[in-house]
Amino acid sequence: MGVGDAGQVAAGGVDDALGRGGGSRRVEDEQRVLGRQRHGGAHRVGRGALLRLPGGGHPLFQTWSLLLATVLGTVGLPHILVRLHTSPNGRAARRAVVVTLALLGLFYLAPAVYGLLGRTAVPQLYLTGPADSVALVLPAAVLGPPWGTVLSAVVAAGAYAAFLATSSGLLLVVAGGIGHDLLTGSLRDLRVMVVAGAAVGVLLALPARSLQISVVVGWAFGISAATLCPLLLLGIWWRGLTAAGAGAGLVVGGVSAVGAAVTSALGAAPAGWPAVLLLQPAAWSVPLAFATMVVVSLRGRPPVGAEDLMLAMHVSEPAEHVRRGH
Repeated sequence: MGVGDAGQVAAGGVDDALGRGGGSRRVEDEQRVLGRQRHGGAHRVGRGALLRLPGGGHPLFQTWSLLLATVLGTVGLPHILVRLHTSPNGRAARRAVVVTLALLGLFYLAPAVYGLLGRTAVPQLYLTGPADSVALVLPAAVLGPPWGTVLSAVVAAGAYAAFLATSSGLLLVVAGGIGHDLLTGSLRDLRVMVVAGAAVGVLLALPARSLQISVVVGWAFGISAATLCPLLLLGIWWRGLTAAGAGAGLVVGGVSAVGAAVTSALGAAPAGWPAVLLLQPAAWSVPLAFATMVVVSLRGRPPVGAEDLMLAMHVSEPAEHVRRGH
């Protein structure tokens, strides 16, 4: 769902997005084509695709790679990691993380529901291209004026609010992490990093205007899945992880995921399977990062105190106090 779609609805362009008015003949033709695809022999062409992804062939592989990125990439989202720094104790942190994951799970149901309703109520969007505007178009298509238009406006306002809340929250997390870990951690450092982070974000966003937002979001989740996810899972559940293994896995996963995204964005990927693998790299970059961390760690020795640290992370706080004699 792009900003242009929200502006179109805010300006009263729901009828145009639905294809009413002057474009009714075109919509009727498209609906007849869609009907032939459903009931004729043409439906066999796209039956294997779970998602309509850009980039050409092998849609089933792209779908599962994207699902892997979104599922494992959620582990490293700042929305979750920040709960560990804003909770008074370990028990509250675990509860906050579980609640956050439950809310994210409910949120992940929304695209599937919207997609099903949109395919039923506004099938012309699937043919004309702007399928990402279904969240704005669907209320007006189902309810009609005036309440459908009002609800579309509310959805557009909520989308803008979500954009601002998400961007500001992520910017604050990044600035706080850099200021605390790499600088002195003062309030001045936080303010400087907020400005610097915003400037870097704008500079990266300007040349990315031509990219589809769904692809860019998939890359972000893929990078998180290939870096933070292996680090957190192995660091919490495997006592044999070493600093060298963690560092090597982060470098390999980050370079592979970021390199694949940059290559795809520049259009430098060869045709065929290489283009698909670079467009959706989670299917190979995530196992590569896990394998790198494990192999490098097995060649070294776990840090001293790893057993006690593992026990402290997995034993409840009252039991930990008893174990330590408090």
